[in-house]
Amino acid sequence: MQHHEDMEKVMEEGTYSDLVKLREELGFNMMPWVENEEDFELAQKIHEKMGKSHEENGMGMMGKGHKCPMMG
Repeated sequence: MQHHEDMEKVMEEGTYSDLVKLREELGFNMMPWVENEEDFELAQKIHEKMGKSHEENGMGMMGKGHKCPMMG
């Protein structure tokens, strides 16, 4: 899924304005709970922790049939 890859890039390297731009390009409100820069910074921290946890447990962000919670 290209939009998942785009979202990964925004979460790892982007800003809140990048998220807003991606939402506009895709035509849907990805991560609707992120409403401002502060929310975005918190989401980035959560994303990083989830990634580390999943790596330690031997599965990717969408491993073992789990839906990525960042996709909302």
